[in-house]
Amino acid sequence: MPARIYIAVFKGDPIDLTEYRHTAIVLEIDGRETMLHVTGGHGFFQYEEQTRREYADGFRSIVANTDVNNGERAWNCQNFVGDALQRVQRHHLITEEEYLGAINQMTTIILEAIDQD
Repeated sequence: MPARIYIAVFKGDPIDLTEYRHTAIVLEIDGRETMLHVTGGHGFFQYEEQTRREYADGFRSIVANTDVNNGERAWNCQNFVGDALQRVQRHHLITEEEYLGAINQMTTIILEAIDQD
C-alpha cells in the first residue's frame, strides 16, 4: 500500500492568529498514522513523532483520571462526560471550541428525550 502524506493545520489556542496555528506532517502507511512535527518555541524546538495510539492513550489516561463524584446525588454520567472533556481540553488535546461544541451537542440530544414532561 502506498504511503499517504497530509499536512495538518491546527487552530491557535487560546488565540487564533496565523503565527499560532500549528502545522505538522501526517504520514499514513498501512492504515497507521504518525504525526511528524516540532514542538516548543524559538531556540527550544524539538522534533517529535506521535502516533494515533499515543494520542489515544493520552486521551484515555486523562479521561480515566477524571474524578467520579459519588457524594452528590444529582451528579451522573452526563456530568462525567462534561468533566472529562473539560480535562481533555485543559490538556490541549481538543480546543475550547471543540469542547463547547461537544457539550452543546450532547445537551441538545439529551433534551430530545421523548418521555420528558
